[in-house]
This record gives sequence, C-alpha cells and structure tokens, in this order.
Amino acid sequence: MYVILVIAIFILLCINIFEHRKVINQSKELDYISEKIESILQGNGKEFIMVSSESESVKKNAVSVNHLLERYYQNQIEYQKSHKIMSEVLTNVSHDLRTPLTVLKGYTEILQIKSKDTISNEEATNLIHKLDAKTQEIVRMINQFFSMAKLESGDMILNIQRMDVGRICRDIILEYYDLLEKQNFHVEIRIPDYPIWADVDQEALERILKNLIDNAMKYGVEGSFLGIIVQEINGEIVIKIEDHGAGIEAKEKEEIFNRTFTLNSSKERKYLGSGLGLAICRNLIKQMDGTIHVSSVPEKQTIFSVHLKG
Repeated sequence: MYVILVIAIFILLCINIFEHRKVINQSKELDYISEKIESILQGNGKEFIMVSSESESVKKNAVSVNHLLERYYQNQIEYQKSHKIMSEVLTNVSHDLRTPLTVLKGYTEILQIKSKDTISNEEATNLIHKLDAKTQEIVRMINQFFSMAKLESGDMILNIQRMDVGRICRDIILEYYDLLEKQNFHVEIRIPDYPIWADVDQEALERILKNLIDNAMKYGVEGSFLGIIVQEINGEIVIKIEDHGAGIEAKEKEEIFNRTFTLNSSKERKYLGSGLGLAICRNLIKQMDGTIHVSSVPEKQTIFSVHLKG
C-alpha cells in the first residue's frame, strides 16, 4: 500500500512538472509572439509568426495573428499603390491645368495691352470667347478630379431607377445636333422606336454618354462620323458610340480606362488629358452593375460599348 502511494505521488509530481513546463513554454511562446508583433509593427520587414508549440490554443492564436498580418501587408501594398496612383493623377492634373492657365494669362495680357490702345469690338469679343473656352476647360478638369475623388471615397451614391435608355440617348444626341452639323459630321442613329428599359442613374448615364460623344468628336474629327446604336443583346442593353478617327492601338485598349493613362508621343492621339474621363465612365458604369469595352481599327473605326443589365 505504501509503495502504491509513493508511486501515485511520483506520478502526480511528474504530471505537475510536465504541466508546469508546458505553462512556461506557452508563456515563452506568447512572449515570442508579442515581441515578433512589436518588431513587425516597427517596420522590420515582412515576417510571420512561426511556432512549434504543442498547444492547440497557441497554434490557433499564431494562425489568427498570421491572417491579420497578411491583411496588414496587403493593406500596406494597396495603400502604396493608391498613393502612387493619386500622385500620378495630381501630376497629370497639374500639368493639364498649367497649359490652359498659361494661355489664359496670355489672353489677359493681350487685353491689358490692347486696352491702352484702340481695340475693335470684334477683336475684344474674339479674345473673350477664347478666355471663356479655356476657363470652361479648367472647370471641366477640376470637376473631373473631384468626381473621381468622390467615386473613390464612396461618397457618390447613384439613384438607380428603371428608365428608358433609348429616350435618354435620343435627348443627349439632340443636344449635340447643332455642333455636329456645324462641324460637318455625318451622324448615324440606330435606336429602336419602342422603350429600351434598364436599371440606371439618369444623370450618371447622361454623363457617360456626353463623355463618349465628346471623345468621339474630338478624336474622330478626321473621319467626321458619329454613330450611336442601342441594342438588346442576350438580356443586356448595349449602347455603342462609334467614330472613324485615329483610333486606338491594341496595346492601349485596356490602359485608356486607367485614371493615370496618357500618351506622350505627339503622333499619338490622347484619349484623355488627365486620365480621368474614361476612368470616371468605367466607375459609374460599374456602380450600375455594367461594363464598358472598346474595339478599334486605327484610322478606320473605334467603338465604345456600354453594357447594362436589361
């Protein structure tokens, strides 16, 4: 009986020592995890927690911490990417604003000089028109910049409603009628007579159409052609804006929707000065659960297609 008691006490002591060592090891591993996290937060490289503990709770904690670290590193990458893109956007906007501002300054200096001498009403009117055009250009760029900022921050909430897309397209093209006629554009419109329903924000869709038509007129002026087509294809509403201008090279088709994209060569056609217009279009279309695509044969035909859910 005495021997059994001694053996039992010995076993209990062994268990106690074993458990005590387990607690000490767990404490050391937790201290290691804590120190590792502190080191990582101080920016000492991209690291993860490595433990060889037999404790399931320590292992689970290590796995959870590693998941958090993975998200932390991913957020760092996204932040750096966003920071770089925003810097490029600011650089592009600053560059594009500088040109019309320089022109404005030149016009005002001419007016100041001419005002001291005799200036005809026709000459003054012409200068004022030029000043107004450049001012509108600057306002447009600034509005684009702030629109992009609102879209990126999620502050621009669309009012999606069931609307007749065909009617909206007709109303927009009518706004351009005089300008298209003045610039001798051949216009081809193919919109069904019956309503074409889609879930859209009217203001957003009008903005998208105006941007695409403006681009078609600006960069397709050599072809003097503008086409607008509305179709129902496989349950989707497809709006196509076509021009016959300089076109877009294959390698640039996806890049033109990036908010920082610009072409540097004077022989190439820029689809955006600040790289914001088409980026805003794509963002607005995405918020309406749609997509935008471009197909182009340089010097022959370029088509922007907006796909919306019918």
